[in-house]
Amino acid sequence: MKLKFFIPGVLFLSLISCFKSESPPLHTGQVLNYKLALIQANAGFSPRDSGGELLFNDSVWLFGGFTPDRSNEVWNSPDGIIWNQMPTPLWEPRNMMGTIEFDGKIWLMGGMFLVLVL
Repeated sequence: MKLKFFIPGVLFLSLISCFKSESPPLHTGQVLNYKLALIQANAGFSPRDSGGELLFNDSVWLFGGFTPDRSNEVWNSPDGIIWNQMPTPLWEPRNMMGTIEFDGKIWLMGGMFLVLVL
């Protein structure tokens, strides 16, 4: 079994050593073997950090982030090569949020979304 992990906009990491319930636990200092491959140099969205990322329904999802302004953009891709921008959501632009799939839905929680200027 090969699992894929996502880094927004540029890389997929293919996990060569995969985790199974019968596998021994990981230990401090243990090294896993990863293979890096550039699959898309220009995904269509601006570079960002601290966005929310999630694998859901066989697609990679990217939420918000700091671009250097906070964003509420939502993008998804079935393969990491072709990216589709979703309609603008109702939530405030934010970064550093938590994302999780639960009960067949995407949940976005918290994050930084308010800037006070004095």
